[in-house]
Amino acid sequence: MVRSAPLLALLALAPPAVASAAGAETPPEPGAYWESKVEVQLPAQTSKVCLPKQGAEDQPPGARDEKCKVTDLKRSGPRMTWKVSCRDGSSGEGDVTWGKDSYDGVMKMRTHGQEMRMRLKGKKVGGDCDANETKGTVAAVQKRAGDPQAERARAQAMRCSEAADEMAVTAFAPMQPGLPVECRDATRFCANLETRKGLVALRVSPELPDREGKAARLCRKDLAAIARNLCDAAAKEQEQATRFSDQDSLEFVFDYCPDLAKQLVKRECAGRKVGALPPAQREFCTRWAPEALASGK
Repeated sequence: MVRSAPLLALLALAPPAVASAAGAETPPEPGAYWESKVEVQLPAQTSKVCLPKQGAEDQPPGARDEKCKVTDLKRSGPRMTWKVSCRDGSSGEGDVTWGKDSYDGVMKMRTHGQEMRMRLKGKKVGGDCDANETKGTVAAVQKRAGDPQAERARAQAMRCSEAADEMAVTAFAPMQPGLPVECRDATRFCANLETRKGLVALRVSPELPDREGKAARLCRKDLAAIARNLCDAAAKEQEQATRFSDQDSLEFVFDYCPDLAKQLVKRECAGRKVGALPPAQREFCTRWAPEALASGK
């Protein structure tokens, strides 16, 4: 018979583990030991659990597990019924009758097309204990390990932030209509699109048909207008004495501002002997002038 992990946890009859918020201190709660027994054919499984002295009969015995959820809990006199559903698809229902210091009932679980019937029996054996000790332990573990869902969210946010800085448009816009995307919030991507660094990164990103068009449609931006504004700003920067030291600016000029690139090459390199140029200007002309002049810029 195949048993899922949540179902095995139910069979183990772990004490209730509904933890308080991670990191919060859980005060002690007076409890008493109970002997809990589960019979699934043979042999029966018996365990000793600490339940609250007040309210032990208000929760289903042996039906608490972090991977399973109790629903439809009903109480009518000494009788209690409930349903349970687990993350792996297992489901079932329980029915017990409480006595003064005991309970007796059944629980049915269905998993992988098979049904399992368990006999639930328990009796109070006494002895003081802290019924909140398990809760405190769970809270401490959660504090150390962190919330898995929150960790996944943080990891995805980091991936999306990196994708926005790398101008990886496919993280925000589907390759084909109807396909899912990893990152739904394109705010950072679209903000980067209006910077010269973002435009250059988009152009040199891995080959993707119509990636600039996809980016423009995603952000509802006119890339040509953005490039014109940035070219005007770059032209002013190139008038400064330190114009050759800003490689990012030059990259943008030669990618997006052909008229400005042509002016720079003519002004800085045309008719000049490379060996007579200052180092920064010589590096500029050696890198850009042959390519620009050859391309007719």
